[in-house]
Amino acid sequence: MPSVGTLISRVAARYLDARSQTMRGLARSALSQLRTPATAGTPRASISPASLPARATYAVWIAALPLFALTIFNLDLFLPRGAATVFRLLAGTVLLIEGVGLLPRRSPFRTTLIARLGASPANQATRIRQTARKHLVGAGLTLLGLVWFAAGSLDLLRGLLAL
Repeated sequence: MPSVGTLISRVAARYLDARSQTMRGLARSALSQLRTPATAGTPRASISPASLPARATYAVWIAALPLFALTIFNLDLFLPRGAATVFRLLAGTVLLIEGVGLLPRRSPFRTTLIARLGASPANQATRIRQTARKHLVGAGLTLLGLVWFAAGSLDLLRGLLAL
């Protein structure tokens, strides 16, 4: 009478349709792949087109952070009149657009940022912590979207009045 392990391996072999290798051979090859360390000589995966918009979204968001800081600290007060007007119009437009992009719950801009900023380190990969972190990041992005919308609207109006 075959053992339970033999029966399970036969069912798995039928399910996987592993005719060329035995289950032990499959297990050995899987173990050898796990044991070989990833070396620096392995070729890097090419950048997929789906990750390019995600990287661009994150880069634009990062670029808006110092722009927001310059707007809050009123950099336009130190610029000549024409440059101050251009700065107000440019900063107001950018912050207004990004603030509007952060407000809707299902916007691709917000979803990309939540996935990027809400990613947990490997040692904190529990499902509860990941979910809590994503909710916290989502709430922070909503608040930031409201603030950027308000600051962008104010700066845009100030720039339009200066024209």
